[in-house]
Amino acid sequence: MVVSLHLPPGEDGRHLAARVRAAGGRPVPILVYDRGHMGETLGVQAILDLGANAYVADPTSKELLERVAKLCAARPAATGERDAAGAEAEPEQVVAQGELATGRVAELVHAAWARRLTGILLLVEGAVERRIHFLEGAPIGHSASSRAYSLVRWLVDHAVIDDSQYQAVIDTMARDGLSQAAALVATGVVDAGEPLYDLLRAHAREAIRNAFQARHGRWRMVESRSRALEVPALELPPLVLIREGARHAFPLRFFREALGTKLGDYPRRSARFRPLVNEIRLDGPEMAFALKLDGRVRARDLATGSGSRMRDALILLWFLDLVGALEWSEDPVGADEGPYRSIAGSRKKKALPPETAQSLREEVGEALRGSYFRALGVEIDAGEEAVESAYQEKATRFHPDTWVEYELGELEPLMLQALEKVSAARRILLHAEKRRAYLEHVLSRHAASSRRSALDVDAEVEVRRGERAMKEKDWATAVAAFTRAVSLNPREPEYYCMLAFATFEHGTGPAKERAKQPRKLLKKAAALAPDLDQPHVILGILEHACGNPKAARRHLLTALRKNPDSITAKAALRRVNEVDEES
Repeated sequence: MVVSLHLPPGEDGRHLAARVRAAGGRPVPILVYDRGHMGETLGVQAILDLGANAYVADPTSKELLERVAKLCAARPAATGERDAAGAEAEPEQVVAQGELATGRVAELVHAAWARRLTGILLLVEGAVERRIHFLEGAPIGHSASSRAYSLVRWLVDHAVIDDSQYQAVIDTMARDGLSQAAALVATGVVDAGEPLYDLLRAHAREAIRNAFQARHGRWRMVESRSRALEVPALELPPLVLIREGARHAFPLRFFREALGTKLGDYPRRSARFRPLVNEIRLDGPEMAFALKLDGRVRARDLATGSGSRMRDALILLWFLDLVGALEWSEDPVGADEGPYRSIAGSRKKKALPPETAQSLREEVGEALRGSYFRALGVEIDAGEEAVESAYQEKATRFHPDTWVEYELGELEPLMLQALEKVSAARRILLHAEKRRAYLEHVLSRHAASSRRSALDVDAEVEVRRGERAMKEKDWATAVAAFTRAVSLNPREPEYYCMLAFATFEHGTGPAKERAKQPRKLLKKAAALAPDLDQPHVILGILEHACGNPKAARRHLLTALRKNPDSITAKAALRRVNEVDEES
């Protein structure tokens, strides 16, 4: 552990800290104390670039010893030593190292994924060290020695937090010794759980994408579980990050030079393409281009034939080649050949079983006719994971290569259209602003006609969540969702009706006690819309449950005067009359 540093002439702390860590074969904790009496806030800001493990404002206080003891207790045992449980401490292993160059980071991220690396990829440019953390080959986070890449600085740069909130986070870090993520939650700037992890994922994804620009300096790939888990483990798609990073960082010339003489050859999808479909996550236009790679057209002609999308075509050719999803031939394949001939050979393709063909036809029709939510089969309140999972399932289902052994006939072009539709759905629904605009459009067509007040998208999402909970008889969730809907749009009478019914069902005790609050809600609904039948229908059901058949009948007849076609009111009235006759 380094506790105190006297800097040589011309040396700054950031550079020396990077050298200290690089010189050891394992993590070196660095504790910094405030020799210049800067104060906690300024002190923490001053040492952010060092990536120090701890900061002590007053080295003469017992806090110094406490921090040293804490770091010693947390530090992994040296190679060959045993930890408290008696297990051999994990050694670090440098897998490979070398010089950085344009395109090298993309190759290294792919290599880490291919070897299922658990550890880190270090990129050192000058005095700045950046680290991409991997767990079983998947990138799980990013860290760096410079504050320019820190999470808190990123949030300010992206206008997620303002300068006063930034200062509050820095103060909390200084006072309580918290990490940036913990300090964001502690100060109330970001909610714990998914909101925090969404920001962590977005920051890590952008930081890794920007790391692809590194082209001067050195790199080192290290196997070490403890180093991998120095950051919160996030779920990031490795192969998608390669494509995103390359598109963001590399010029057109790079892709041309990387493909080189292959541009004159004939590319076709290899046997690895199909198993990689879920990993590479191509959108509609990309998948349509990939399906053209059948070994009959030169790569150069495919790219130039893409017109304004030539750069995208070259990127995709380079990317599919990198991940092993392409085979190349100097000559075009024969008319009876194509991708997967090693699987399907020259045998005649089988006919789709009639029930499978019918099922596919119905699913394709459902996807093409419906909204983006319907195309993916998700609710309007579905989260990112649900959308991504649904997309992967649909994309695999509609991908012609899934049915390589069968003759698809007229179904194939329809499946490609459906594939493009679900790809567009994923693209829109995973983008917050585009999703909101799309949802407003959908709800304005379907929900607005039944609403008495101006449409509120967030309230409608809560209503859908509440309605689904009611079907599952999850009354607590339904009450919470409808309560949020009412608070978001207090002028909509139907929200009060739904909340009233869910509140009654969720309550405990005698029916008369459970009905008190719902009655108030229903009176509010009736006041907002005197011509609405729904409050009286629910009041009739409540009065019947409370043993008041006369009051129940009165409310249900009132509902039928307002809406003679109300099926619910008629059914409830029939039930009241049957019980009255039995008694």
